[in-house]
Amino acid sequence: LRVVEQKGFCLGWQQGVIEGVPVRMHGGGYVGAFAFVALLPEHDAGFFLLANSGGLANAWGMGVAADITRAVTGAERTSARWEQLGRLAERSREDGEGDGPATTTLAAEHLSRPIGLYVGAFRNEWLGTLHVERSGAGLAFRLGDAPRRAEPAGEVDTFRLDGGAARFIVGPGGEIDEIRAEIRGMPDTPFLR
Repeated sequence: LRVVEQKGFCLGWQQGVIEGVPVRMHGGGYVGAFAFVALLPEHDAGFFLLANSGGLANAWGMGVAADITRAVTGAERTSARWEQLGRLAERSREDGEGDGPATTTLAAEHLSRPIGLYVGAFRNEWLGTLHVERSGAGLAFRLGDAPRRAEPAGEVDTFRLDGGAARFIVGPGGEIDEIRAEIRGMPDTPFLR
């Protein structure tokens, strides 16, 4: 989905175009959140978008940014973003991604301790709270309100969380003290109980 074209940086702002209109912009977020700000210097205008969402929030935000830019500037539509986003959403639903229910759980057979010891809230000061909950005979994961996909990764107490490597850390007393996970390319991100 290529609605926004980045052309470089200017005093920390990305320079680019949205729907053919020059912009200064910056976006970011983490799993479960999206933020984007754009300045339209030739039109003495700007806007920002915030969303508590996972999955397709970034693609949705870029589509909304293009619509706002057109509304403010009168620019012509230059992309088929909503059609592309619809196809991307359909593929994500088929793959079990997005903001729907978690599609997989981590079965008890992949854990070294009784399942109840894993249940709880694990916090990271930047990314929020990773909730571990019972789901049938296994565990389900949520980062904030966004369900996450978990699947076994070989050894007990290791798993893949949304495709990134993750593991439970067992404390000296046998309790689960933390979860270490690769989140958005950041390896060994700690979530502490």
